Amino acid sequence: MAFFPIGEYTEPVNWYTYGDKTAIISFGTEVVGTIIESPQIAAAMRQLFTFIQLGVGTMMRSNEPNKQVK
Repeated sequence: MAFFPIGEYTEPVNWYTYGDKTAIISFGTEVVGTIIESPQIAAAMRQLFTFIQLGVGTMMRSNEPNKQVK
C-alpha cells in the first residue's frame, strides 16, 4: 500500500494488485469497479507502484512538492 502527501492525489479512485489480478474502483457519484486478471498487467502495475513510491519519496525528501529533483 502506498501513501501520498495529503492533497496530492485527489481522485476518488483506488487501485489494488493482488496475485495476478488488478482491481480498479471508483468511489465517485457512481461506484464503478473492474478486475483485470492478467499476470502481465499485475506485474506492470507493481512496477508502476514502485516507481510512484520512489518518486513520492524523493518529492517528500525535497520538501517542495512541485520541484523536480534530478
